[in-house]
Amino acid sequence: GAFHFAFFAFVSSVTVLTFPEKWPLITSAIPLTFDWNMVARLAHFITLTLAITGAAMIFYFFNWMGGKEGVEGEYRDYIRKLGGGLTLAFTVLQTLFFVWYVATLPEMAKSQDIYTLSVVSLAILWGITVMAYFLLANSELKYGTVIFSLVMVFLLIVLVNEHIARESSLSYQNYTLQKLSTELEEKIALDRAQRGGAVASIETGSEIYNAKCIACHRFDVKVVGPPYMSVLPKYKDDLASLKAFVLNPVKKNPEYPAMPNQGLKPHEAESVAMYLLQKYAEMSAEPAQ
Repeated sequence: GAFHFAFFAFVSSVTVLTFPEKWPLITSAIPLTFDWNMVARLAHFITLTLAITGAAMIFYFFNWMGGKEGVEGEYRDYIRKLGGGLTLAFTVLQTLFFVWYVATLPEMAKSQDIYTLSVVSLAILWGITVMAYFLLANSELKYGTVIFSLVMVFLLIVLVNEHIARESSLSYQNYTLQKLSTELEEKIALDRAQRGGAVASIETGSEIYNAKCIACHRFDVKVVGPPYMSVLPKYKDDLASLKAFVLNPVKKNPEYPAMPNQGLKPHEAESVAMYLLQKYAEMSAEPAQ
C-alpha cells in the first residue's frame, strides 16, 4: 500500500544520496529502483526496527520505572520470550545485513571512519546478542536496560555512519560548492573595496540622477536620449543588467547618440539603477490622465 511505497521511496532516496553520479538519471518519484546497497539498507532497516521493538518491549515491561505492574506468570514469560526473541533473532540478522550494507557502499563513501565505526557496531551487536540469549535462557531480565541502551547506541552509530558515508560520497560536490562560495565571497569583498564601504541606495541614485542624468534624460519625453519609460520595461526585473549598462554604457539605438561613460563606481551605478526602476514602477502604476 501507500505505507510500503513511502517506505521504499525513503530508503531509495537515502541510498541515492551516496550515488551522485546517478542524480542526472533520476526521472521518477523513486530515484533509485534497484541497487544492492539499497537492498541491504532496506533489509537492515527492517531488522533494526524489529530488534528495537523487541528491546523496547523488554525495557518497558520489566525495567522502566521498576517495571510494569501486573506482568506475572504466563503473560510475563510471553513478553520475555516475544521481546527477547525479536531482539535476538533480528540482531543476528541485522548483523549480516549491516556487513552487507557497508560492503556495498560506493567506493567514494568508504573511509577509515566508516570501518572503525563498523567494527564498534559489530561489537555492540555481539554484546546485544549475548545478553538477549541470557535473557531468554536464564530469564535474566536485568539485562533489559543494557540491551535497550546498546540498541539505541547502535542506532546512533548507524546514523553517524550514514552521515560520514554521504559526506564522503559528496566530497567533489562539496568541494565545488565551497569553491563557488569562496569565489562569491571574494567577489563581494572586491565589490565592497571598490565601493569604499559605501552601500547602494535609492537616495544616492536620486542624487546622481539629478546631478548627472537629468540634463539628457527624462522619464516621459525625449531630450538627448530616449525617454526612460520606453527603455526601462526590458530592465523591469533585471537590476543587474541595468546596473551594468549604467556602469559601462554601449550604443544600442542608432537614432540616439552614444551615452558617455559617467565614471560611476559600482555602488553608484547600482543606486541609479535602483532609483530608475523604482521611479518607473511608480509612474507605471499611476492611472492615465
